[in-house]
Amino acid sequence: MHSYYLPGLFEPEGNQPPRVPDRPSGPTSGRVRVECTYSSGSSDPDENVMYYLFDCGDGTTSNWVKQQDSGNGVATHTWTLRGTYDVKVKAKDIYGAESDWSEPLPIIMPKNLLLERRFPFFDRLINFFSRLLMP
Repeated sequence: MHSYYLPGLFEPEGNQPPRVPDRPSGPTSGRVRVECTYSSGSSDPDENVMYYLFDCGDGTTSNWVKQQDSGNGVATHTWTLRGTYDVKVKAKDIYGAESDWSEPLPIIMPKNLLLERRFPFFDRLINFFSRLLMP
């Protein structure tokens, strides 16, 4: 059995893409190999069902996730390397019309786990200054 995606064949005339999603919300720092959950919302001018795609900033994306009853999309991700990442999201409607990417949410994975475990103050200090230096 084969399935085909033919949005243009059934797309209503004048269909508009969803609005740019809100900047993702979720933790802005964490530990490598620990799952983090992010969410974002948007609206569709045509009130179509929407799907969300999260870019995790490390070369990977989520699958397209269907909006929840709240209208938000939710995705989880686990980073495997320490560093700074930008999580962003875009939306598409059931006909394939896509929004632009949202504003990114900067994520900081600890650069030194030894310091984080022994001296939590240094981790908070690093995160504070990292946020000041980010555009």
